[in-house]
Amino acid sequence: MGERTTATGLFSVTHRTCGIDFLDAQHVELLAFADELHRAMVAGKASGMIADFLDRLAVTLDDQLATEEQVMIVSDYPDLDEHSHSHEAARAKLKTLMHAFQSGALPIAFDTMDFVRTWLRTHLPAEDRQFADFLLNRRSAMFVRKGRWRSGAIFSPREEPVGASVNGS
Repeated sequence: MGERTTATGLFSVTHRTCGIDFLDAQHVELLAFADELHRAMVAGKASGMIADFLDRLAVTLDDQLATEEQVMIVSDYPDLDEHSHSHEAARAKLKTLMHAFQSGALPIAFDTMDFVRTWLRTHLPAEDRQFADFLLNRRSAMFVRKGRWRSGAIFSPREEPVGASVNGS
């Protein structure tokens, strides 16, 4: 684990990597979304792509948050309720943005960019960092560090799932 600036183009964020490939990959995917929207805004093309962008962002964000929550459940993360509450707040904010877009509110691209940027700069380095520290130090989460996590399934730590690798393994 360490501090790293990840840049996907025009947008970058400094964050502490989790040290767990599939979680870090999800964070980089959100950075790519932020960059995609930023490029469209700079090019003056955001209004033509925002509907599709919001739909894809909603699916991606929900998948990523659900994956985190599954790992929290399996690893008996003590702050699951609090962390999940912040996930629900993000989902609600995105739904509000989608509703505003459908109602014709402007400037929805800027508001969406602000939401993604704020999420990346606040949730990742604080709450996700705390979760990653817990997870990497949790003996019962050994299966995650050894690359035995399979996204999309909830199972007990005694099971032998296969899946993503871990940085430095």
